[in-house]
Amino acid sequence: MQTATATPTSTSETQARTRNRAWSQALYVLSVALALGFLALMLAAAFEARVFSNKFYLREASWPDVRCFPVATLADEQVPVWVTVRNPLDRKATRYVLVEIPQGSVLLVKQDRRKVTLPPKGKTRLTYTLEVEDRVYGFVLMWAGFLQGTLNVPNQVGSCGVLVLPLSFLPGRVVGMGVLALVLLGVTLDLARGVRGARKAMDLALAGAYLVHFFFNWWFVAALLGFMVLVIAVWVLATRVFNIEAIG
Repeated sequence: MQTATATPTSTSETQARTRNRAWSQALYVLSVALALGFLALMLAAAFEARVFSNKFYLREASWPDVRCFPVATLADEQVPVWVTVRNPLDRKATRYVLVEIPQGSVLLVKQDRRKVTLPPKGKTRLTYTLEVEDRVYGFVLMWAGFLQGTLNVPNQVGSCGVLVLPLSFLPGRVVGMGVLALVLLGVTLDLARGVRGARKAMDLALAGAYLVHFFFNWWFVAALLGFMVLVIAVWVLATRVFNIEAIG
């Protein structure tokens, strides 16, 4: 009776595959950690702006038509903020907009008051500019707006926070979109490889968090998705302690 023995070649190939898998997983963990860290900084800026906007009363309705892009900028740029003011009524209406932008401190603000007259079912866009030298806490630009309601239309409050990076050699739009592109590329490559389980869930949640924050300023939804990635990562780490395959 003959017994099969592992050849040196097969043993070395197995060891090489094991090393490659270990390096691949280490690189994946590092990339997810960096992506989560950058996302956390952007969300911190958005959260600070949301807290600042609470001065316009806590129980007002949300103003969803507030956009700022990019949500991460550099130390020598301006960031546009644009908002849409709508008239949902079947008659002409006048709406009043109050905007506050901190000037280096939440105690020193610049106010902008505008009166907007709209036709029935009409809308218009207002544009504001954030200056990097007005950043608060050294890393965040804030914008807070109050839209006065009218008949059967509640008051609305909106905010926007932009992360200021201590760099000056690339436009913030390039940096932000570059990070987004890298995240989406990594997720696409992972899905093309057929990953599944926890790793697939982490990929989709991370990509979703970046997309909704970059293009819709839905920082709270992005925070929930980012937290989901963190929870899955902790679960994967816990399963690794018990030698359970989970990361894919």
